[in-house]
Amino acid sequence: MISYKIPNALGLIYDFLKRYSKPLLLGMLYGFSFRSSSFLPLCGFLCFGLFFRELLKQKKPSLVYKNIYLFFVCAKFFSLYWIGYAFSGMGYLAVGLISSFLLSSFIAFFYLTAGCFLNAISSCHRVYFLAFGIWVSEYITSIVCTGFPWNLTAHLWGMLSLGWQDIHPIADWPLAVMQIASILGVHGLSLLTLIWISGIVIFIENVRGYKKLSFVITVLITVSVPLFGFMRLKHNPTQFDTTIPKIRLVQPCVDPNQKWHPDHLNNIIHGLLELSFKEVSDNVGMIVWPEAAVPLRMNKQIELKKFLATFLLPHLHLVTGCVLHESTNDYSAMIAINNKANIVQAHRKGHIVPFGEYIPLKKWIPLHKLTPGSQDYTPGPRVSELRLNRYPPFLPLICYEAIFPYFLREQSRDAQESAKWILNITNDAWYGDSAGLWQHLANVRFRSIEEGLPLIRVANNGISGVIDAVGRIVFKTPIDERGFYDIALPQALGTTWFVRYYHLIHLVFILGLVTCCYFGRSKYKK
Repeated sequence: MISYKIPNALGLIYDFLKRYSKPLLLGMLYGFSFRSSSFLPLCGFLCFGLFFRELLKQKKPSLVYKNIYLFFVCAKFFSLYWIGYAFSGMGYLAVGLISSFLLSSFIAFFYLTAGCFLNAISSCHRVYFLAFGIWVSEYITSIVCTGFPWNLTAHLWGMLSLGWQDIHPIADWPLAVMQIASILGVHGLSLLTLIWISGIVIFIENVRGYKKLSFVITVLITVSVPLFGFMRLKHNPTQFDTTIPKIRLVQPCVDPNQKWHPDHLNNIIHGLLELSFKEVSDNVGMIVWPEAAVPLRMNKQIELKKFLATFLLPHLHLVTGCVLHESTNDYSAMIAINNKANIVQAHRKGHIVPFGEYIPLKKWIPLHKLTPGSQDYTPGPRVSELRLNRYPPFLPLICYEAIFPYFLREQSRDAQESAKWILNITNDAWYGDSAGLWQHLANVRFRSIEEGLPLIRVANNGISGVIDAVGRIVFKTPIDERGFYDIALPQALGTTWFVRYYHLIHLVFILGLVTCCYFGRSKYKK
């Protein structure tokens, strides 16, 4: 009996791979396209187009759902493989890969919404409605279960720009395309990209009654979006604010698996101090350390604060990531310390990482968070601007918070309009030397474009840097390079359309979607 079961099992696997080889292969290639390469992200657009064509051939609704699910399971798994690095450092690489697969399988479930759109509409509407369905799916994954807006369709432009600017820094056309996010946001760019791909597919497939319309729509997007972007880039060159002191970025390259070990604490602190106060000039007014640079409850460490204050001059502030313990809660935080050992400003991380910083539904899930420490972090209050003397007010973002396009929208309008820059501290050492580092950077750049604000980024082992108000990377550090960098702050732009009309823009998207569904369905019934 055993001799027959094994060949039968292999035969079932072979039949499965043969039947669904196209969505599996296209999904894998799409996932691999999220690399900071000059041309590889273009493969992502091609994979989407080929995938659209494959779905149009499916006659059975069940096959549509299966193809969509398998495509996005592979796409998410092969783009989120770096999650395993966090586990590999603790000796659990297999657990990390299984976690990546489970997360990918969960996210792919929401993309079945696209199948509902595709199966409900007649063939002449199907491609555009598939695009709308995928866009709705992306929007859902960005909100549901705390949200995870990572590697959206629009982020392909960010990955393409990262590779393109190193070879062709002047003709950075992907960055020009990204400028439309100043009006529509990153989700709006995703929708335009999906419509653009759909138009190309319709034109190639020669869909009757829609070839001319799709050609006009595709050409309009192809010409107008980059043209708007190049004009915005041309009229907004990088200009630095010379009236304020420089900022020292410190990239310590501390092994995240050693950071929380008491035996390494003294070396970590002295290493940070060595970089922070080496040849520091009077023209530096702020020293910034990355997320969790001091792995201690700083509001309880009176002697350590006094020790750090001895290095600070009256005009100098130390901004660092740490832990704050208040009442019975622990917060991942960003604090500013002055020369009197006082915490003069503090931001408590409001959007914390599931399983990494807390266990959701902990009463029913008997697990500990991945980061050291037995106590879960607590989400902080809404983000608000921080102010330090001699510097314009800024918006603080700690690591995971920076990937959410709507996170900064939760603050008051006064804070939005008075803030002049964004400070993002992060600890990307968990990603290793993987694509996750570049994916995070590509995601964060959209916050500068959406807000019209420059962004200073300080990471543990890369990639630290300076991004101006239109998303140009003015300066970035190499990965795994330990050092300090004195940088000037770029100037902010005026309030963007995205900031002013954020809710209205998304309301227009939704109303347009509902209208198209109504007329498309009505024509289908006739």
